Amino acid sequence: MVKIHVNEKQKVVVAVLEDCRLDAYNQLERSIPFDYFPDSLLSDETSDMPETIKAVARCHPDDKFDVEVGKKIAVDKVMVKYTNSYNKALTRVQTKIGKLVNQIENLKK
Repeated sequence: MVKIHVNEKQKVVVAVLEDCRLDAYNQLERSIPFDYFPDSLLSDETSDMPETIKAVARCHPDDKFDVEVGKKIAVDKVMVKYTNSYNKALTRVQTKIGKLVNQIENLKK
């Protein structure tokens, strides 16, 4: 759930996602039969995401501050950051799986 913090005096809206660190890991755990892969495949450095992801929407000093517009911008930005982080974690796992498959293929030769 996205938490929103508004500072009308500074014309700033901050969107925050918390407890994200294991999101990619948990999704992979539901999707891949882990018994077939070594424990190191999904080690912290491979599938981890940041614990907290934040995004800020700042109103230009000359513009009129609109809380709803700021919320939309901040939420959109935090979701882009989240998606990028999630995709990076999945790519790291995919790369590791590819290396394992190559090692197995080389053993067959």
